[in-house]
Amino acid sequence: MDEVQKLLQDFFDGTELQKSLHPDEAVAQGAALLVVKLTGRNVAETEDLMLLEVTRASLSTEGASMGERDKAEEHKEGEEKEKSRMEAMNSLEVCNVCTGWEMESENMIQMTSKEYRKDVMTTCEEAMK
Repeated sequence: MDEVQKLLQDFFDGTELQKSLHPDEAVAQGAALLVVKLTGRNVAETEDLMLLEVTRASLSTEGASMGERDKAEEHKEGEEKEKSRMEAMNSLEVCNVCTGWEMESENMIQMTSKEYRKDVMTTCEEAMK
């Protein structure tokens, strides 16, 4: 750790590093900056700051035990399945909305019966259940 501090001090032209900041406070401040960034708010105090999103090595799977890696892989598979399911549901919903718009278009109203359009919309609604 001393070597890293020495490198940082050299990088900043010999400026003494401030060591009074508690690591938990630094994390909290970083989280607050991330919220500002993600919400797109323009806060004057943060205009000149640059947020670097990094993951500590302790949070990666490289140093994890086999059991931890297996659990991480299980969660990853579950997350991928859920992501795939949600993408399919979103696609279905978009398809249903577009179908609804089409069923209400002048052209479709003239070409089809009200009962046919109602059946199509009922089928779309049932598919979403």
